[in-house]
Amino acid sequence: MNSNNTTYQLIKSLAEREKIAESQVIELFIYAIQETYRQKANDPKELRVTFDEKEKQFLAYQVYRIVEKINDPSQEITSENELFQEKKAQIQEDCLLLPLDLKKITTYEEILPQFRLSLQKSQQKRWYEEFLPLQGKILEGIVQEVYPHYCLVSLLEGKGIGCWNKDEWLSQKAPNVGQQRRFLIKEVKKEGEYAVNLACRDEEFLRKLLEIEIFEIKKREVIVRDILRQPGVISKIIVSSKDPRINAKGTCIGKGGERVRIIKQEMEKERVEFAEWKENRNELIAELLLPTTVLYLCKLQGKKELIVVVSPEQKSLSLASEGKIIQLIEDYLKTKIIVQTPEEIKEQNVVILWTPDKIGWQERTKTYSEKCQYDPRQ
Repeated sequence: MNSNNTTYQLIKSLAEREKIAESQVIELFIYAIQETYRQKANDPKELRVTFDEKEKQFLAYQVYRIVEKINDPSQEITSENELFQEKKAQIQEDCLLLPLDLKKITTYEEILPQFRLSLQKSQQKRWYEEFLPLQGKILEGIVQEVYPHYCLVSLLEGKGIGCWNKDEWLSQKAPNVGQQRRFLIKEVKKEGEYAVNLACRDEEFLRKLLEIEIFEIKKREVIVRDILRQPGVISKIIVSSKDPRINAKGTCIGKGGERVRIIKQEMEKERVEFAEWKENRNELIAELLLPTTVLYLCKLQGKKELIVVVSPEQKSLSLASEGKIIQLIEDYLKTKIIVQTPEEIKEQNVVILWTPDKIGWQERTKTYSEKCQYDPRQ
């Protein structure tokens, strides 16, 4: 353990940070020392730990019960034993307390995890009652401690601690201590190591964030139809409005892109884009693939796969930057999508299903084979 002054400063610091009494911190440390000793020892003897208020230090004693006849040598002792001659040995309530060097029993680094667990258990009920009404809502938090598989986050200005598991991080890179951001209170548990579980990858986090930043969504003037998402990579949010005067997509983006910029900041490196809902399935595909420009959609005769035709300059864009969204569109529409250029389908028997300009499609395809047909009914 640390020196007397350092130990007491640690107690004060923890009491201030956790907003609990110093006496409670001391009680939790005593329990943590005893539990850590019990877990480490192959044959753990009874250990009594006290805190010397005058010297500001923890004291540890091995406890022997004073008996006339010994049945358990590891726990019992008779009054004739030479240990009674130890100068610092104490007798309390028919027990001999033999002083131990706490530094040889355990270290602060070993005690801390058990202390934290004990602290969380002691606060579990208070946190449960305080945060249960906030389940499903978004709160500000500050990353307090970072570990390989989770972070501890201070919530409500230190009134509670939330657990942000690695599978809810938006990036593979670990968050930084002191990072401030918003979290979804995903689950509040009555039992368990952590009462409050936080989320950022959960789709509900994005939906709640949209309601906060775009009041038209909260008022249901703009409807979120669907979200096509690969957390941490890209989100395509399909929006619509029953009011013809409202441009749903433009409303969500905001003037100068201000609204979507705020949302992107919360989503870290995840791309966030909005798409206008289209009743026509082919038009919706073209809308979802923006900013890649779709020249037209077609199928090979007798085949089910949908071919998205783009310019040669944009094919690499569609397969790289938009490669993930193509996978999401396939899952969303239950359709296999192939990206090709006009040259690649030039000599194939294709049926053009959709083009942005139905009148001018022949002009754009006049150099191609007569095998190209236009039939939007398919």
